[in-house]
Amino acid sequence: MLKKKSKAEPMLSNNPDTADKTGFLHGARAVITKVRAILFGYPDKNGISKTNDDGSPVQAPGLMVTFTVKGAEAPYEQFYANGPSDQRLPVQGGKGFKAAPGAVIKSSLVEGSNAYLLIASLKGAGWPSDALTGDYTVFEGAEVDLIAQPVGNSKKAQAEGQKPRTIAVVGNIVKFPAGVGPDDADEDEEEADDEVEETEDDEEEEEAAPALKAKVKAKAKPAPAEEDEDEEEEEVEAEDEEESDDEEAADPLTESAQEYVASVLTSKKYSGKSITLDLLSKEVLTAAREDKNRKKIVALVQDPSFHASAPWSFNKKTKTVSE
Repeated sequence: MLKKKSKAEPMLSNNPDTADKTGFLHGARAVITKVRAILFGYPDKNGISKTNDDGSPVQAPGLMVTFTVKGAEAPYEQFYANGPSDQRLPVQGGKGFKAAPGAVIKSSLVEGSNAYLLIASLKGAGWPSDALTGDYTVFEGAEVDLIAQPVGNSKKAQAEGQKPRTIAVVGNIVKFPAGVGPDDADEDEEEADDEVEETEDDEEEEEAAPALKAKVKAKAKPAPAEEDEDEEEEEVEAEDEEESDDEEAADPLTESAQEYVASVLTSKKYSGKSITLDLLSKEVLTAAREDKNRKKIVALVQDPSFHASAPWSFNKKTKTVSE
C-alpha cells in the first residue's frame, strides 16, 4: 500500500525586510520636537500617582521626549527613565540633569537605563560625540527613523505573564538640527556616497580638493626622483620599491586606511568640515565593506596616534579630523 505524501507546510519568510512591526513607533519617521529632563510620577493601574510610605510621591528622573510622527494626528510623548532620584535631579528649565545632594556621580546618564539606550542609539546613528553635551535640547529638530527596542520586564511582571515592553530608539538620523552634524545627512545622499563607480560629481570633487589625496599618495608611496614614465608605470614601480624597501614605503594597511580616510574627508558630504573619529570610523567601514582588512583599517582609524602624523588636521581635544 502506497503511503500518501504529506504536503510541506508553508513557512514564513525570515527576511528582516519583511519583519512584523512591533510597537506604535517602530518604523516611524519622526521629528524630535522637545526633550526635557523631568521627575516623573509613576501612576498605578488606576492612574493614581504612587506614593512612598511617608505619603510623598514616587518620582524618578528621566527624559520626556515629544515626537512629531509623520502621518499621526497628534505628537507622541515617551518617558525614558534614568535611574533613582537620589542621584540625579533636573536643572531649572529641564535642559539637563544635576547631581542630587550627596550624590557622587560624573555623568547625566545611568548605563543601561532607558534614557541611556535612547542617547546611545543617537550616537550609534552618527550623532557627533562633541555635540553630546549636558544640554538635551540639542536633539530638538532632529528627523529620525525610530525602531522599537525590547526592554526587560520586572520579575513581578514576568511572573504575571506580561508581554515584553519596548521603547522607541533611533535607528537612523535622516536630518540633523541646524549646527549639528553634517548638513546633508539624508538617506539619498548616504546611498550616493556609497556608490563604487565614480560619477561626474566625484570627478569635480577630486579637481576641487586634490591636495589631501595627493598628500596621502606622496606619503604612502614615494616615487623615484628620476621617474619619467606615465602614471600607471609610476604606481607599478612604486609598488616594486615598496616590496624591496619596506623602510622607505608606508605599511600597506596604513596606506589603505589613509586612502579611505582621504576619500571620506574630500567627499561632498564632509569636505571642509570637521568629523569625529566615531563618525569617521563608521564612514570608513562603509567605504571598505568589500576590503578583507576592513576591521583592521577601522581599528587604525579609531586610534588617535594614527592621525597624529597624517596629512590631514587632527584635533586631540575634540578628537575630530578635517582636510
